[in-house]
Amino acid sequence: MQRSRAIPTSSNPATLDWLIGPYPQDRQTYAERSPINHLDRLAVPVIFFQGAEDRVVPPNQTELMVAGLKNRGIPWVTFSSIANSMASARPRT
Repeated sequence: MQRSRAIPTSSNPATLDWLIGPYPQDRQTYAERSPINHLDRLAVPVIFFQGAEDRVVPPNQTELMVAGLKNRGIPWVTFSSIANSMASARPRT
């Protein structure tokens, strides 16, 4: 009988290892998949759902993306919330 592997959650520090690989050993993979390194390929409006207490994608990463989009003149909207909960989300543009 094969055991199923549990999918890590954002509260589990193994989430990024499971999704991408261990850091810093897989640093190149992280860089290749990071959206901040592909801003030049974006040409359409972008929406961000950012938890203020998100431990997987810290708010400063969204702020960097927004700054890059602003520099390119690409529209964006951010929904801020707490810990990935959309219950109290408020849009910012």
